[in-house]
This record gives sequence, C-alpha cells and structure tokens, in this order.
Amino acid sequence: MSDWLPISKIPALMSTEPVSADIQAEQPFAYPVNTEALEEIQPGSEPIIPTACVKRAFDLTLRNIGQLIVVTLVLFGVNIVVDVLLNILLAAMGIQTAPAQMEDFSAVASEQTLTAGQTAVVLVLNIGSALISLLLTLGGLRISLNVVSGKPFSVGMLFGEGDKLVRAFVAQILFALMVAFGLILLIVPGIYLALRYGQFLTAIVDKDLGIMDSFKYSSDLTEKNRLNVFVIALFSLFIVIAGCIALIVGLLFAYPMIMVMWVITYRWMQYGGRAVLDDPITKKPILSELPD
Repeated sequence: MSDWLPISKIPALMSTEPVSADIQAEQPFAYPVNTEALEEIQPGSEPIIPTACVKRAFDLTLRNIGQLIVVTLVLFGVNIVVDVLLNILLAAMGIQTAPAQMEDFSAVASEQTLTAGQTAVVLVLNIGSALISLLLTLGGLRISLNVVSGKPFSVGMLFGEGDKLVRAFVAQILFALMVAFGLILLIVPGIYLALRYGQFLTAIVDKDLGIMDSFKYSSDLTEKNRLNVFVIALFSLFIVIAGCIALIVGLLFAYPMIMVMWVITYRWMQYGGRAVLDDPITKKPILSELPD
C-alpha cells in the first residue's frame, strides 16, 4: 500500500528505539528491551543453560576484575589472619593444633586429651572462626548479587550482612546435617538435598528470608533445574582445578568467578535468561532494573 510504514515509525507501537540485528546477534536470547516490569518466572519454566552461565560469569568477572581481586584479597587475608590468631591462642593454652587445618576441632581433640575448660575454649574459638567465615561468605554473596545486577559494590560490603549472620549460621548447620545424613544414605540422597536446598544462603541475603523460608524458597526455585545446577557444580570444580594449576593468580580470578556464576544461576532460576543479558541500549545488565 502507498501509505505503508515500518512498525518502528509508529510511536504508539514502540516503547523504545528499534534494536539493530547486529546488536541482537550479540546476545543468545531475544527478551524485550523494556524491563520496567521484571517479575519472577514460574520455577523451572526456563531451564538453565550452564555454558551461558559460565560465559556470563567470565565476562562479568573480567569486567569488574580490579575491584573483585581486591575483594578476594581482603577475604582471603581476613581468613588467614583469623587462622593465625587461632593458632597463636591455642598454642598459648598449650594446645597443639593440627598442621593441616588449624580450626579442625576434631583433629585437635583426637591427638591429645583436653580439659573441660580447654575443650570449651577451643569450641568457642572455632565457632567464632566459623561465624567470621560465614559473614564474609554472606558479604561475598551480596557483592556477587550487585555484580550480576550491574550495581556498584565495595570491599566494605563483605562485612555488611551481620544482621543475617545468626539465622544463616543456624541454617548452615541444618543444611550440613541434612546433606551429611543424605550422604550416609548411599551418597545420592545427599547430593539431591544439596542441589535442592543449596540456594538458601543466597535467598537469605537477597530476600532477607528466615531459616525455613529460605529452604522452601530454594526448593521451589530449583524445581526442574536440579540437574543443570549439578552441571554448574561440575563447572565450579573444573574452574577451581584450573585456578589451582595457575597458582595464586588463577585463584584470584577463579574464586570471584565461581561466586558470580552461582549468583547468575540463582538469578536465572528467578528471572530466566535475562540473567545473562545486557540491555542493548544502555549496555547495562537487564537485571539492573531490579529494586535494591
């Protein structure tokens, strides 16, 4: 018809400028550019693509490599300092620590006879060490959530999730007992339970959930995606091995990449393939539209 117009020339039908084919070809999915109404998808309705999660994690880690290396160095440094202080305190009490892992209470107790007071002190010190390690893990998850969403982050965020520490600690103990019991039952049940409920810490940080609610949310979220989550776990193992082969430099890249990859996996189960996309107009992650 003589008055025919391309759809891109009709303002009422276009909410944004048209995206060129070249830009669309850079991304593996064709989600709408308008992201004002990001909503969680039906669990399991969009199967995870593990290779896409790995690639996105690599890209985001490389994009933020400077800050992430600083975060990783601080995290490793704090853990090392805590281990050294534990060793010094135990030595001052006349307790010989296990050389392989200073905070392994069972190894310490098995090598020597401790008094009731020494046993209590060692237990308290180990709980304190575990709480510090967990606090850093929660902070690392917060930072990874910001990385995946294209939001600013800082080293200080490593220590910013203290209000969730107690419930995360209790949840972690329950999770460990659950998985250990499952592993006793011919291993496979333990792996299944780990895959089903393993997103609980991320859910606590992301949604500020309680203990049982975080387990329920993880169970619902991983529906129909547990095999893909298992593949992500295998990729994590390969990345760790590659990082170890490359010594310290490799681990400084591998550790934050794995953290980011698991958060991408979590976000994919929440919002679908948007988790691995940048907005073709703003060049920022589509998930940057998520509220803080």
